[in-house]
Amino acid sequence: MVKLRLRRGGAKKKPHYRIVVADSRSPRDGRFIEVIGYYSPITKPKKLELDVKKALVWLKNGAQPTDTVRSLLRKKGVMEMWHRVRLGATIEEVLPKEEETDLVELEETNSPEFLELTEFPEETDELSAEQEPTEEPDKEMEEAL
Repeated sequence: MVKLRLRRGGAKKKPHYRIVVADSRSPRDGRFIEVIGYYSPITKPKKLELDVKKALVWLKNGAQPTDTVRSLLRKKGVMEMWHRVRLGATIEEVLPKEEETDLVELEETNSPEFLELTEFPEETDELSAEQEPTEEPDKEMEEAL
């Protein structure tokens, strides 16, 4: 049987875990099929990174999550998505839609509004007068040497 479970890493009393797909007969930190996420309980706040699509695919293929992984999946909302997949929805329908921001951002950078925002203000005489170097620090440096 294939299981979704935690694989421990880290030093003594400083654990971090990988969420892996593994055969149930292999040891806890032994051979695994695929890494689908990462969990760090020590950091504040706790970090949980998970590839939702891979988790749903493995659940659809019959992988059984352990109790701890099931609770982590529930926190990420994967178990609710899995319930909708079991009722007949496809994985693509259930996944949160990602916006295609790359193309939109490129178009916005060439827009006249963006170009107006990136123009630099004209320099005034006051700014250039303030930036002129004075000769006093050079004299002090020569005297110090």
